[in-house]
Amino acid sequence: MPTLATPFGYNSTKLDIVVRARRVGWAMAGEQKLADKLVLASLERAHEAGCESSDALFLRVFRDLDQVLGARGVVSVLSRRRVRNMDAGADPLHGLSHLQRIAICLLAMEGMSVEEAAQLSERPVFVLEQALFSAETMLDAVAA
Repeated sequence: MPTLATPFGYNSTKLDIVVRARRVGWAMAGEQKLADKLVLASLERAHEAGCESSDALFLRVFRDLDQVLGARGVVSVLSRRRVRNMDAGADPLHGLSHLQRIAICLLAMEGMSVEEAAQLSERPVFVLEQALFSAETMLDAVAA
């Protein structure tokens, strides 16, 4: 059975995609166990579909994460309360919306241009820019 340590005998270039996917998965899901489970399932589907290029793998994993976690977020956004004064050690990403997490992942963590992130996430540039701005504002308020 494939694991995230050695998925499908991937070479070092593709293992880099696994590392990136785990990092983005963690930021989007808010917990590493869930992220790892989703990333591995996505890599399994990509492998079965013959998806081999690094760019195609990352795109597949990102879109799978977005679909699964975005659908889960539809319910949680309605009941999600914003965390203003977080306890020391609490994860500040838990207070961000799904869209804000996407903006942080692609623009801040992955260092993509807004145009690249908009194409990958299938969202307009201005939506990602606004989400990043509001996420940074929230995170700055938590850090203060």
